[in-house]
Amino acid sequence: MRGIRPIVVVTMMLLSTVVPVRSSELPAWVKASKLPLHDAFIAFCANTGAQMDAIKATVEAAGGMRRRMESAKKMRGSYDTVVIFGSWDILVAGHDLSVHAMSLVARRAPDMRVTTSCSVDSWDDADAASVAAIRDWAGVPGGGYLDLYSYYLGPDGRHEPLTKELNGFDGLWMLKLMTEEHSASVNLQHYVGRGKQRK
Repeated sequence: MRGIRPIVVVTMMLLSTVVPVRSSELPAWVKASKLPLHDAFIAFCANTGAQMDAIKATVEAAGGMRRRMESAKKMRGSYDTVVIFGSWDILVAGHDLSVHAMSLVARRAPDMRVTTSCSVDSWDDADAASVAAIRDWAGVPGGGYLDLYSYYLGPDGRHEPLTKELNGFDGLWMLKLMTEEHSASVNLQHYVGRGKQRK
């Protein structure tokens, strides 16, 4: 009987100097946004494709201060998995927000599975108008406890809702909205290498 191979975890802190952005150099929307949570989500998560490097660059260019950036490598069986986490604090039009990003790459030749995630949280003063605008942006049916919206990107870039015909295909996007009286959290995840390829 073959023994169980141990899990080896190597964690590295990714440190670099973050130079604060001067107020005069901040993007105009950061200073005057009417929908802070929505606009931050669009800039940091949607427009970046939830990609770690793009999130990092966009958040820090908008004045975000890095709180955490680290990488962990896990080896288990024939899978090599690398996970990178990042988080930032940012002020958008007077609203305190936090941004979190995650990239997970699992390799087992010849396969590679990638999961990316981007979240924007507003714990004290979430604006209801932003939440409504994010639901409109999703453009597909959703609901449930987590206010979940699942979709694919069509050839024209439009959101195509998850249907029985599309279930099981690669490239799924999932948007989750969690709201309470004065707080909201929006999370966007993308899954690659986990299903059939669309023709």
